Amino acid sequence: MKVLVLAQANDSLRRSLQYLSRYYDQRYLLALERLIRQRIKWLADNPGGGQFEPELEWSNKGYRRLVVKEFKIIYRIDDEVIVVYDIFDSRRDPTRMKG
Repeated sequence: MKVLVLAQANDSLRRSLQYLSRYYDQRYLLALERLIRQRIKWLADNPGGGQFEPELEWSNKGYRRLVVKEFKIIYRIDDEVIVVYDIFDSRRDPTRMKG
């Protein structure tokens, strides 16, 4: 399957990593970003690999999450495309999650 990462998801990850740069070493953050990107690629072959996201269940759109360390990759399977809507630092308020 093809994976499409929306601009809002990339922006969310960028902002989270920028915030975390106050507390973590740059090498750690680069490794974390690499791991998140690898897991997104993994979804292409394993679209059902994530659990349904209970915080977005109300939408009835079938949002899923794949947890990578403290981040949630929020995605949905649309026909033959996996759309990543958000890359969310799960330490934040869950009402700010984009779906």
